[in-house]
Amino acid sequence: MKVEANCIKAVEETVKTLGRIDILFNNAAQQLENHDILTLDSKQWEDTFAVNIHPYFYFAKAVIPHMQPGSAIVNNASINAYIGRPDLLDYTCKFLPFALQLCTTEQLPFSDQGSNRFFHSWSFKSNCGQQTD
Repeated sequence: MKVEANCIKAVEETVKTLGRIDILFNNAAQQLENHDILTLDSKQWEDTFAVNIHPYFYFAKAVIPHMQPGSAIVNNASINAYIGRPDLLDYTCKFLPFALQLCTTEQLPFSDQGSNRFFHSWSFKSNCGQQTD
């Protein structure tokens, strides 16, 4: 899913097969430990963002035209996004999709109907079941 064309293809195939998309649940991640920022090479940093961040945008962009009132976009992240871990510097930057979520829900064609207001006050749940506001 690192390539936008693959995300678009997945959305198109889903719409073709199922006729619609009601929920987009983004949950992609790559996690590689590195205990020293000086040894975290640029390729790992870029690959982590290509897997952990870019598909959230690519899928939202591809799916929004197919969503109807009542549809939802959910972006998931692990607890590490909230607590940070020095050995997972690139991975813990995964909190960024929540900012993206707030922006993309404003783009939904029915956002003026209040359907996306849910996202602005929602307590995001991590994989561990803990909540943060």
